[in-house]
Amino acid sequence: MTIQLNVTPELGERLQREAEMHGQDTAAYALQIIAEHFTTATTQLQPEDEWERQLVSFNWGGNHLLAEKLTREFIYE
Repeated sequence: MTIQLNVTPELGERLQREAEMHGQDTAAYALQIIAEHFTTATTQLQPEDEWERQLVSFNWGGNHLLAEKLTREFIYE
């Protein structure tokens, strides 16, 4: 699948800088970031303590908790 993205000049410059820092061209780096986002978003976290075990075991209407739902940023939004 081919996708064309129109980004702001600022975002384009940042993406290009980050890609250069990682030794990749901009398109390859953008693809990596997108792939990592979706991989991370669907990876379930392993509970580390009793509170997290209880939270993960809670019935959320049949939907499993995604890793993105257990981040500090998501909880405090």
